[in-house]
Amino acid sequence: MIPFRDLLPQNLFFRKLGEIIYHCPKTIVTMIFFICILSFTGLHKLKFEDNFRDGFFLKDSKSVEEHRIFSEFLRPIKMPYMMALIGECTQPGCSMLEDENFEIFENETLKALNQLHTMKQFNRTYHYSLQHLVTFSSEYHFFWLKNRQNLNVNIYLLGDHLVDYEIGQASFSTLHYFSAGTIAMILTVFFIIRHYKQSETVNIILTVTIICCPLFAGIITFCIFSFMGIAINSTMMITPFLVLGVGVDDAFLIMRSWFYSTSAGLDRINHVFSTIGPSITLSSTT
Repeated sequence: MIPFRDLLPQNLFFRKLGEIIYHCPKTIVTMIFFICILSFTGLHKLKFEDNFRDGFFLKDSKSVEEHRIFSEFLRPIKMPYMMALIGECTQPGCSMLEDENFEIFENETLKALNQLHTMKQFNRTYHYSLQHLVTFSSEYHFFWLKNRQNLNVNIYLLGDHLVDYEIGQASFSTLHYFSAGTIAMILTVFFIIRHYKQSETVNIILTVTIICCPLFAGIITFCIFSFMGIAINSTMMITPFLVLGVGVDDAFLIMRSWFYSTSAGLDRINHVFSTIGPSITLSSTT
């Protein structure tokens, strides 16, 4: 006799899903495999791009609206980046609105922007796009201004593109921390699985499966973004690690329910799906 809780609509759905997997395991695995392969074809279109103005600013801010109108008027192929020079008067009681200080600000700025420099001055060999040339050129001007500060006026060079570049550099510098966390997670999963006293072969297969399934889910998400033409920014790069953490947690729920179940065959699968199905569905959807 089926318990009353198993007759609830959501449990009936998960029991039916368990029956399908039980009767057609090879078909399900093959279908998932081909879906993954098909999704991975979108990786060649994957584009990493940080856009501080569009990605982190308020969409209805005044500066964004001015930027949009400016772009519509000039109709550039790609959205232009912006730069701003900020002058700060260092002497007590002085103002940048004074003619003398503003003239110093203007002259120092023109000197920096008119500096002639070649690619050799950058000491870099991988200028593979104009975008990188602009970034390194801006760095050169910034370095020049920083080392040629006037006693009365400090000059700061700011810009969207510089912020985007620094965000990207800082984000990639944290990858080794996430990698160390991933390795620690793999080891934790492996040693916890050994608690269930399975063979070493089963332990290795379970570990690889538990790690790969959520990892593939995160990669497929990026592939979908790629197909849609959405650029991946540094904030979105944390997604695979979050999915990996949620997926491993769900895998532990499945294993605990499976290994502690006293049923066998179809009844065992139905018990596992009806017990942890709603929880996994909620966390995975989120």
